[in-house]
Amino acid sequence: MLALDEFTIGSFTDAKPLSLVLPRSAYDFKVLVAGTHEEPAYVCLDERAPFSLFGQNEALACSGLIVPGVKIELDAGKAVAEHDKTAGSLIRQGTTAAILVAGHRHYYGLRPVTVVDGLAHVGQLAPAVFPEWQIVLGQGPEKRVLWCSSEARAQAGN
Repeated sequence: MLALDEFTIGSFTDAKPLSLVLPRSAYDFKVLVAGTHEEPAYVCLDERAPFSLFGQNEALACSGLIVPGVKIELDAGKAVAEHDKTAGSLIRQGTTAAILVAGHRHYYGLRPVTVVDGLAHVGQLAPAVFPEWQIVLGQGPEKRVLWCSSEARAQAGN
């Protein structure tokens, strides 16, 4: 459940990075707004098009409940080797954390979309890849899980 002051309503383009857009109907999509303020990216979390990107025109036309200020948590105990990465994995490299999204219509492989930048530098080591992560709101006893990658993968049949 969300409190009335924890969300607004608008198009995807009204949402700032690190916002979760929740669907209002069966025809809407669940989307994480990633990227930067200058270049936002709209990552679909819905099982109909998991870990794909919405284009700017689509993002302008689509809307939902915008939950700003969400955080990403990962299961550090379930890191995998870089060659085991899949669409939807969170990858930590350099000073960024990114989601691996599928290329256009899944033809062009995987590409990282920055979720958080400016993290402590991890050096030149191979990136850490985390297939299991979640989107949360709040902290401590007030924390709520709004979306979980493992549940999404189960729904998508992966």
